[in-house]
Amino acid sequence: MKLQKVLELTKLSKKAVYFYIKEELIEPTKNIDNGYYEFSEEDLRKLQIIISLRNIGMSIQDIKDLFIYPTLTNFFIHRQINNLKKSLYDNIRQLQASYQLIEDIPANATPKNLEIHLHILEKQRISNDLVLEKYFPNIDSRMISILLCAPFTDIESSEYHNFLLDKISNELKLQLENNLSYLKKLIYLLAPEQIDRICIEQYKFSKKIANIKDEEINVYEEELYADCVDLSNNVELQNYWKLVYNPILMPTLNFFINKGMRLLEEYNPVFKRYSDNMKKIAERVYIRLKENEELLNKLNATLDNKLDIEIFNHSQLVCIYTFRDSIFTQVKLEVLKELLNEER
Repeated sequence: MKLQKVLELTKLSKKAVYFYIKEELIEPTKNIDNGYYEFSEEDLRKLQIIISLRNIGMSIQDIKDLFIYPTLTNFFIHRQINNLKKSLYDNIRQLQASYQLIEDIPANATPKNLEIHLHILEKQRISNDLVLEKYFPNIDSRMISILLCAPFTDIESSEYHNFLLDKISNELKLQLENNLSYLKKLIYLLAPEQIDRICIEQYKFSKKIANIKDEEINVYEEELYADCVDLSNNVELQNYWKLVYNPILMPTLNFFINKGMRLLEEYNPVFKRYSDNMKKIAERVYIRLKENEELLNKLNATLDNKLDIEIFNHSQLVCIYTFRDSIFTQVKLEVLKELLNEER
């Protein structure tokens, strides 16, 4: 396909197409006889995707990352929405403050007339929040539900599956309403490669657990028991656990136990096999911990009693199994503390 045809189909300028070639977003072949570029259908398809992403203000670097990590498309779009809303919020705040000043100052104003009371600024902030929520409702629960359910979304999508995912998202929004912004900000702090690695590891782990046979349970029992021992000795992991336990870990567990598990079982039957096998593993480790009072007491002491292996079918033991490589341990502890303090 010649350049002129591409320009006609995309409405792009020649300069823009050459720019995307330079940035290696498309890689047309060059005719060795005349030096002209030859564009493939794939080049055209990528250009159309690039146009869509540029129309929402996505940076060239983010577009490059999106093509590198295509399974994180939802994450990139949600992050862009978050960035746009933040920018819009700042612009509205500045515009309202400007209008407030111009309405209050006299014709012969001097800098002394530019003082504005804090209570007025606070009223403007609340008003801005309501305006943004009215016209651009919060959809972060959708992004979080996709990431939390990522290991089980590898199925052919249907209208019913989309309905279930929306239902999971809505339930998540209701149950995590007070802590959702914390979890959202934590996710947005992660680099795409971190999220991609976590999703891949979760997928492998979930499939492995879902497919184990009864005679193999003891292998995974030993792994989880070893993780409990490790947590009792690892001060850094203990600090991460204690920090996220009340604001994030418990609300998330409540969501899965009360609503999420049933919906996920409908969404993908593999989840039920995974869940049943994890219950068997956790039950065995639970019995061993009850018999080993020294280890259980050490866990409770080092975690400031932020551990309850009795509730939710011992699901907190399942959290221990996956905690080391979870999203909660991917940022520095001080950054996590600062983020949590901001939300409080």
